[in-house]
Amino acid sequence: AGQRLSGGAALGTSVSLQLLLVLDNASQEVLHLVRPYRCNCCWCCCYRQEMEVQAPAGQTIGFVRQRCSLIKPEFDICGADGSPQIQIIGPVCQCAPCGDIIFDVLTTTGDKIGEVRKQWSGIVKEMFTDADNFGVTFPADLSVSIKASLLAATFL
Repeated sequence: AGQRLSGGAALGTSVSLQLLLVLDNASQEVLHLVRPYRCNCCWCCCYRQEMEVQAPAGQTIGFVRQRCSLIKPEFDICGADGSPQIQIIGPVCQCAPCGDIIFDVLTTTGDKIGEVRKQWSGIVKEMFTDADNFGVTFPADLSVSIKASLLAATFL
């Protein structure tokens, strides 16, 4: 059982940028996430989602970048230099009534090493709110910056 983190509330937004903080149990900032506003339409491949992961604020440790795919959601988890380190591949159907939705975490060669799971929260919460619960599993020997970027991917 790892350490629980809280936060993720939008601290600041503008027409072109959203900033998110992830706090630990002592309300200390552990991650600073910078997300430019982009078109969220699946047919608009030229404006793919992207998030910069900083720790501490101002020091880039990684990126989460959406890849162009019309069939299923695909994301690259990149290092500070922008090179892909691992990938997240979602299911074709992202609607699972009464069940979890699982996104596979893969190496760049396609081997499964973990998952991001959107957890079913019950019919009332799912239908009447836009709140979501996620679980992230990964190998213990992944670098801290890649682990942080995987956590950041849940906010995209």
